Amino acid sequence: MAQLVGEEKAKLAQRVDFRTGNEMAARAAKQINFHLMGYYPITPSTEVAEFLDEMRAEGDHEIRMVPADGEHSAAGICYGAASGGGRVFNCTASQGFLYSLEQLPVQSSTRFPMLLQLVNRTVSGPLDIRCDHSDLYYALTIGWIILLAREPQA
Repeated sequence: MAQLVGEEKAKLAQRVDFRTGNEMAARAAKQINFHLMGYYPITPSTEVAEFLDEMRAEGDHEIRMVPADGEHSAAGICYGAASGGGRVFNCTASQGFLYSLEQLPVQSSTRFPMLLQLVNRTVSGPLDIRCDHSDLYYALTIGWIILLAREPQA
């Protein structure tokens, strides 16, 4: 059995990178180079659009950032762009996700190239704004492929 030594072992070593989950999501979106992001700011997902906006200002990506007047509109912007052939990205949380929920089963059934990042937050914000999966539970049966990380650093 071959063993890794020297440089080979160093290449595989895990590296500690202190960034938030939202910043890493924005960096991943930049690497995928989506055509468009339709978004509406809602805590705690607002940071993803902010990071992408900063990166765009620095010339790091070409993703078109389209602010909407609400989460329902952001989902519609993404759906329209995807039906026209674009790769799209949206990011939301909690109540915003529920507001866009009407469109999501239709979008998943088209199998257009769309990514929705759900930054988990408790549903019913006046009672609690911490992280849980109560918003995610609504997505389990509407046809979207769901991937979860063990932690933001995973």
